[in-house]
Amino acid sequence: MTILSIIPGIGAPLVWVPVVIVLFLNGQYLTATLLLVWCAAVVGTIDNFLRPVLVGRDAKMPDLLILIGTLADCSFSVRSDSS
Repeated sequence: MTILSIIPGIGAPLVWVPVVIVLFLNGQYLTATLLLVWCAAVVGTIDNFLRPVLVGRDAKMPDLLILIGTLADCSFSVRSDSS
């Protein structure tokens, strides 16, 4: 799930939406609702608006190139840890 969270736009919801669904199914309506509101408002804002501005400003690279570099680094790290 950590790898999914770095996908721009849809990555963070791929992590927290299933958790909200499970909480609703388990009858924890208040917790599910608060998590939904928090993630949609705060996490969504940070992921979709602030991260590209902060990363792009310092890196001066297109978002797609930053994503490819991040994915390549994750792939390299996973391979080097397993050997």
